[in-house]
Amino acid sequence: MRLLQFHRGWKEPFLSLTHFLFNAASILAAIILILDYGFVFSPSVEAWFGWVEIELAGLFILLTLFEMGCTRPLSSGVRSHWIELVFYGTLVGCWVLCWPQGAGWEWQTLLQMAVQPSIRYPIEVYLCYTILARFLQAARHLFVVSLSPAATVLLSFMFLIFTGSVALSLPTATHGTTEPQISFLDALFTSTSAVCVTGLIVVDTSTAFSRFGQTIIMMLIQFGALGIMTYVGIFSFMLGKDYSLRGRSVLHDMINTAEVHRVAYLMKIILLTMFGSELIGTFFLYFELYDPTFTELENWFIAMFHSISAFGNAGFSTYGNSMESFVNSPIIILTISGLVILGGIGFAVIYDMCLWFWSRIRLVKRPYRLSIHSRLVLWMTGFFILIGMLMICLAVDHDGVGWRQWALTGLFQSVVSRTAGFNSIPLAAIAPWGLLVMMVLMFIGAAPGGTGGGIKVSTVGLLVYSCRSLMKGRNQVEIMRRTIPEQCVLTAFVLCGLALAYLALAIIVMVWVEPDLPFLELVFEVVSAFGTVGLSMGITPELSPMGKIVIIISMYLGRVGPLTVFLAMARQRDDALYRYPSGSIAVG
Repeated sequence: MRLLQFHRGWKEPFLSLTHFLFNAASILAAIILILDYGFVFSPSVEAWFGWVEIELAGLFILLTLFEMGCTRPLSSGVRSHWIELVFYGTLVGCWVLCWPQGAGWEWQTLLQMAVQPSIRYPIEVYLCYTILARFLQAARHLFVVSLSPAATVLLSFMFLIFTGSVALSLPTATHGTTEPQISFLDALFTSTSAVCVTGLIVVDTSTAFSRFGQTIIMMLIQFGALGIMTYVGIFSFMLGKDYSLRGRSVLHDMINTAEVHRVAYLMKIILLTMFGSELIGTFFLYFELYDPTFTELENWFIAMFHSISAFGNAGFSTYGNSMESFVNSPIIILTISGLVILGGIGFAVIYDMCLWFWSRIRLVKRPYRLSIHSRLVLWMTGFFILIGMLMICLAVDHDGVGWRQWALTGLFQSVVSRTAGFNSIPLAAIAPWGLLVMMVLMFIGAAPGGTGGGIKVSTVGLLVYSCRSLMKGRNQVEIMRRTIPEQCVLTAFVLCGLALAYLALAIIVMVWVEPDLPFLELVFEVVSAFGTVGLSMGITPELSPMGKIVIIISMYLGRVGPLTVFLAMARQRDDALYRYPSGSIAVG
């Protein structure tokens, strides 16, 4: 017992020192990487940066091995650092394969190795992972602070937007050498659009931003699609760590699942679905988007960018005219449409579908039944895609266009009008009444727990069934032989009312601050921003600074949800122990 106490006694101070060195070295590594990629320096300074990165990677390796050695049993330490061990094996393999034959351990040889891409890039990837891992571990403390889950969600998105704005303001993000080529307001607008997976742009993504800037936008889309706290949960569950009930409640609010105890399983489904879908989408898009004028790495980057943008329902594109050049490519149209739908239906629905499909494969006696939420989402999603496709097909002039291209155009615009901001035809080619149909689809949006915005298809479905119950004179709302709680129905009406109220206010402000722009285009812009869709009639770059701020606020509220903002500002719940006498108010 005394030996055990002695072991714990000397270990704790060293582990505290290790954590301090880890955090300090992570901050230093972040500064070095920002200077290295954000600014332009001479080759000698670049070589010095490479050498410092190698030293920091060596320090991280030593500290990680020390942490593993202090963990009892040792197998638990290996399980907690298995990702780092994979990195170490990769780094050692790169050094062995790239080391010059017959070369010794001279300083000049090490300096030359530090600037070789085959050595430097893996080390920088490892440094980025280490910085991200330390950040996610620090972010876990947000689960134990006294903030409400709604406030935690709001602050996490604010932090990500501000960080992205600073990153996009770096000179090399916009082809600059000593200073950025865009204003901070434009960087803030772009960052908000990427984090809120909207797709509205004030500058052309294909020309204004370098590959480094486009990489930042892609990372912002990836983090914004799920939210930082969801990634914190995924990272922790990957390392075998768990959360308290309050931590699970925060994740429950982020991914909108009906049951708190299913959060751990949903983390796995989110991880597999997201990365699996994006990899498959990248593979299909690579061959269709391949351009011989680009390098092999650039072609893979373009395919990955559009795959992540599609699954995240962001609508960003490295092409100035979005997908208009590929309107005759069924593979591109169907691949992006499939990614948009899969990212928009919600991970809880995907989890339910996996259980349903697995029970059918195993031929169990009592197959798994989809939940009422999943069935409602699937039915409403299919209904709106079909109705939107028919309406848009009728609103587009199809003279001289084959029926296949006509149908693909209608399908694609119907899918992206609800969630993503891609377009395969100019919006000017759509009749005004067709634009109104698209605004309705943008307002409805995707499903809860997905990467899209809007008031959600389940909310609209609940409102429809509520009206049906009212017309039949029933006191309760029934959906698919299930009675829906009154609180759920009230939440749906409140959410819809808050959304309509904000849209009315935002449209009034936009008409006031932008008197020279057409009314229909302003309304379309506001609805697109609030629905986090990203479709525009071309007026976004013409907005004044005040108009841009209104759109930024609309994108943010549309992503986090007006109800989340309302709950974050509300006081602590107060359940009264009394009830007043009933009263009646005339309605209608």
